Amino acid sequence: MLRLFRPPFSALILLVCVAACASRSEPRLERDTAYLHVGSLRDEIVGRARFNSLRITGEITLARDDRPLVEDASAVLYVSPPDSVRLRIYRMGIPVLDLLFRDNQVWSRPETEASAFGALVNGLFPALLWWQKMGSAELYPLRDSLMLATPGHKVWVDRESLLPLIQEFVSPSGPVYVQYSSPETLADGRRFPAHIAVVASSYSGLITIRKMAVDESLRPELFLWASD
Repeated sequence: MLRLFRPPFSALILLVCVAACASRSEPRLERDTAYLHVGSLRDEIVGRARFNSLRITGEITLARDDRPLVEDASAVLYVSPPDSVRLRIYRMGIPVLDLLFRDNQVWSRPETEASAFGALVNGLFPALLWWQKMGSAELYPLRDSLMLATPGHKVWVDRESLLPLIQEFVSPSGPVYVQYSSPETLADGRRFPAHIAVVASSYSGLITIRKMAVDESLRPELFLWASD
């Protein structure tokens, strides 16, 4: 199994625990019929978040059973809706892990990592495309946020920024919990949560976003594997 570092891991553990605990306690709904089934606000939330392609550069930490597998490694993610993501992880500029998620399948180099990170990738992709299945969601006002809900899938968004706070859903690998940090101004001037924590099965991950490029042209071969 790939191991790069074993430094203190308390920050990630704390963040993912907060995500799991928050999702398990159902918030009290302050039902207001003016918000229920109102497509305009829901469409604004989804419309602001929607993109055709995404490239993220930053750092990533991956763990299994709270034990770090990859710690603060440089990472580049390429995302192409509706169902493709490429994750490349580097240490000192040298590629150490390459993952492709497409059509609900995972390819990996080294190959032994595909099954190990399959559950996490199943959570990572919807964490970035949190808006994708919310087009027909019901909208509920809460005390400090808004909740978008479809059967088996909930997203809490900030009332002011309309950016995600918490997400929970069920993937093919089981329940997934996602916690987003408060929005920050990234290096390119974009406002977005700079940290995303994902808990999926026995795996957890923390993405730190430094730069984000939206709707740029991505090479189609990024989402092809050598064996295709």
